[in-house]
Amino acid sequence: MAKFVCAVDVGTRSARAAFFDAHGHMSAREVAPIHVTVEPDGLGAYHSAQIWSAVCRAVRLARSAAGVDARDVGAVAFDGTCSLVIMDREGDGLPFGDDGTDTFAWFDRRAVSQAEACTRVGGRTVDLLGGVMSPEMQLPKLMWLRETCPDVWSRFSTALDLPDWLAFRATGAVSRSVSALGAKWPWSSREGWDDVLLDRLGLDDLRATSGWATPVRPVGSVAGNLSPEAASDMGLSSGIPVAVGMIDGYAGAMGCRSMALAAEVPDALTLIAGTSASVIALRPDAVSLDGLWGPFRDVPTAGLMSHEGGITNAGALLDHVLIHWPEIGGSKIGHPAVIAEIETRLVRRGHVFASDLHVLPDFVGSRGPVGDPRWRGVVHGLRLDSSLSALAALYWRTAVALAISIGDVIDRFGASGLEARAIAATGGLMQSDLIAQLFADVTDKTLILPVGVDAVLLGTAMAGAVAASWADDMDDASHRMAPAIRTLEPNRAMATYVARDRRVHHLMQKHRAEIAGLQE
Repeated sequence: MAKFVCAVDVGTRSARAAFFDAHGHMSAREVAPIHVTVEPDGLGAYHSAQIWSAVCRAVRLARSAAGVDARDVGAVAFDGTCSLVIMDREGDGLPFGDDGTDTFAWFDRRAVSQAEACTRVGGRTVDLLGGVMSPEMQLPKLMWLRETCPDVWSRFSTALDLPDWLAFRATGAVSRSVSALGAKWPWSSREGWDDVLLDRLGLDDLRATSGWATPVRPVGSVAGNLSPEAASDMGLSSGIPVAVGMIDGYAGAMGCRSMALAAEVPDALTLIAGTSASVIALRPDAVSLDGLWGPFRDVPTAGLMSHEGGITNAGALLDHVLIHWPEIGGSKIGHPAVIAEIETRLVRRGHVFASDLHVLPDFVGSRGPVGDPRWRGVVHGLRLDSSLSALAALYWRTAVALAISIGDVIDRFGASGLEARAIAATGGLMQSDLIAQLFADVTDKTLILPVGVDAVLLGTAMAGAVAASWADDMDDASHRMAPAIRTLEPNRAMATYVARDRRVHHLMQKHRAEIAGLQE
């Protein structure tokens, strides 16, 4: 039996790769940057060829660092953001941007009016999105492409979610994953396409495209075999199976579910907190959600219902704070230095530090519990101060606002019957114990964290394990590959301060809505 599977996670700004054995042990995680074009008003796009180049570089770096022989790799699996690759009839990327970009970034929000048109039609798909179609979904983006770029549309063949495109690029075979289709398109594993929505939107031409009838396969099944060209690019052996992958949030949810099983808390919520932040509840039964997304059937694995809520900008908002802060001492300040300054200030001043500074973090709209793409961020309490202390204050209170927003999502889960006493969490924000403890305090939940493993890559490695025949299915793999874990308990002494911050947060939301009403 092969000794390793290769797992690749393609995020917003980088590709990450690592090798896993059958017990879930990770060897040598390596990262390669990806360029994303970001424009005003929430537009974002990629060159798919550049994404593939970063993937191959990350895999080669990881294999070299781990000392893994290519002959010992039994399968490859991909996860990726729900970015959307536009393809022509020859299977090549079809540029729609002036700079040659051919892939809508997952966070791209240019299709607001098209999303509103979907919301007005309503029906089963919109109901599963809390009653509001998000411009982050794939259908509004394709509607925008058809309406705005008719020349491009005339050459359009199909569009693949990034993890499905990566499997295509690796094998030459086109297929769609239940993960991508079930969570980001008007499709369900039980009912198929939402033809009522498509008909009412006049999208007969979309259904007539050649890629519409592409086979839909479950996560962990075999999408095809690694082609000689892709094997040469990645530094692996040709012919090994390539797994049907999944959206990165669901890869993280499966990794977190494995952590929850190890902690013997099978009903724990999962939190994937990176560039964005998603809370996902995986349950055998469907629950009707008010203002959140789901239930989606069989999305990470057969037999589980996925219920989802979250915020579009999490770590990205903290990045924004740093990028736009003036230089201090002639240089930009990074996350570790700011977090160290926050820790110093909290030791000196306790909860009083920056307590008069408040942030609403919805700088590019709200995903839930109130889905409104028109919401914008608010900062109350800024001073004429550009010192390191002032930067630490804004960074810290932005993190507090992010934790409160996630707390509101979790409260909505609880009100819908998805209460849980613990959260299995992963992602870049959880790399800081300070931020992780903040999330535990604000949500009043035990946090379960991984030790020595990237839980998103772990979830993807599970798909590789199934494709390599190491496990019967994703559920079996999540038991076999459970990682070491640690826990953080909420600090009950913070309850009074958390309650006060949440009251201010919600009052500011109310005032923002009132101001928006005056502007209409």
